[in-house]
Amino acid sequence: MALSDPIAITINGLTSFDRTGFLSGGHGAEYTDNSGTDNEFGKLTFSHQYGKRIRRIARVDYNGYVNALTGNGEGQLQSKSLYVVSDEPASDQLAVSAKDIYTALHGFLSASTYAQFDKWAAGQF
Repeated sequence: MALSDPIAITINGLTSFDRTGFLSGGHGAEYTDNSGTDNEFGKLTFSHQYGKRIRRIARVDYNGYVNALTGNGEGQLQSKSLYVVSDEPASDQLAVSAKDIYTALHGFLSASTYAQFDKWAAGQF
């Protein structure tokens, strides 16, 4: 079953991402925001790799121009990315699922208005 198209998530005002292509080998897809602005843009990538282990990646890339001018008078392009990787054996017989692990990690990082995420993002451990 395929993901919806477009995908609706909110990242600093970007809200709708249309499928814009498939990754080589047919094991993934890219979605790009359709906000129509040249100052900020985003991309979602979902991919799968199969072998002795199965690796699934959900990635968000955000790009935007900042006011720090370059030598030619244009804004400077900067980017941020965040991704989730699920890595498991192809013959998975563990009692816990990847969803269980994700739910636990997300619950910890998002509790109390994302206080734990803020600490992690600030370099604390």
